[in-house]
Parts: sequence; structure tokens; C-alpha cells
Amino acid sequence: MKIFAIGDTHGCAAELQEMLDIIDAQKQSGDLIIYLGDYIDRGPNSKGVVDIILERRNRGLEEITLMGNHEDMMLDQSSSWFYNGGTQTVESYGGFGSWKLPPDHEEFYNNLKLFHFHGKWFFVHAGLDPTEPYDKQVKHTLIWDRTSVGYKGVYVGDWNVVYGHTPTEKPIVRPHQIGIDTGCVFGYSLTCAVINPDTDTPETVRFITVKAKRKYY
Repeated sequence: MKIFAIGDTHGCAAELQEMLDIIDAQKQSGDLIIYLGDYIDRGPNSKGVVDIILERRNRGLEEITLMGNHEDMMLDQSSSWFYNGGTQTVESYGGFGSWKLPPDHEEFYNNLKLFHFHGKWFFVHAGLDPTEPYDKQVKHTLIWDRTSVGYKGVYVGDWNVVYGHTPTEKPIVRPHQIGIDTGCVFGYSLTCAVINPDTDTPETVRFITVKAKRKYY
């Protein structure tokens, strides 16, 4: 079994479709795709990103979709959302004059998971508290935190944590952690980590990258 974990897409629908075409050519029965959240905001086609995922779901493909902090801001309709790329999301749905989520998109956003784990691998948008078991984790930590993993985070727990949220030009690979938000919306690339959960360690994981078509934000 392989797990294909895809980092933050942020409205880069063309790059996501290119990535999925590559994955589908490699994927075998029993393999799993996990999206790490932040499907929306900043990029040109947030609606298109969700359309792609839902079309695959409608074909019967079972894929895991996690929540990112940008989906959380949108659902809360927080004022900060519009200053963090929310305007681009609204425009992708037709603009402020007709701003309304289609029912299947509303259901999609309201049913995103906060994390997923398989064996010793823990998939999450942002971070986690290494002192707490998985069922005691706090939502804010899972979708916002940068202290346990990220730019300088040193994770000291038992999981191998795969996360997005923290944009860097290349994947972050450290003991027990892999960061795969490689800033597609900022003109870098979209990254997928390809993991064999039975044998891999972070140092042996391979990556698929799709270069951004351009800098969007």
C-alpha cells in the first residue's frame, strides 16, 4: 500500500489536475490519496479545486480530505478571511453579488476531517500536541499550529507527522516530520509525498512535484 499526501493547493486547480494525472498513472488498488487542506484562497480557482475532488468522489474514489485553517476561516466567515485570500475564493464562486456555495460544496467543507493516521503516520494540516493522544488533540492546534512542526518545530512524539500549512520552496524533511506546503500559489510548486507506511521513514519518502504555472499571490 502507498499513501499519496498532497499539500496545500490554494486554488491552483490546473496544478492539482496535473498532479492527480501523475498520481493516477502510478496508483494501484488499495493505495490512498490524502489532501492536507487549504484547497481555497489566494489562487485563481478555489471552486475548481473542489470540483476536481468532488468529481473523483462521484466516480467512487475513496480519498481523505482534511481541513485547513483557510476552510475554517471561511466557515466562520471571519473578517480576517477576506484579507487572507478569501476574496479570490468568492470570485471563483461568481463574485460577491451571487456569493453562495453549491450544496455539494457546502457539504464538502462541513465534513472535512481534522486528521488521519495510518500505523505510525499522522496526517494533519498544521501540527499537533505531542503530549496528548490523538483523540485529545485540539482543533486549533491541528489546523493552525507551527510550534510542534514547521519552520523551526522539533517534533518529539512517536508519530511520523505529514503536514502542510507552512510554505517553503522545498519539502521539509526532519526526523519524524515532513512538510509539503511548497507554495504553489506563491509561484513554487505543488508537492505530493509518496509513502509506504509499512517501511518508510521520513528520510526515505519520495516526492512528486508539479511546478506552478505562475505566481498567483
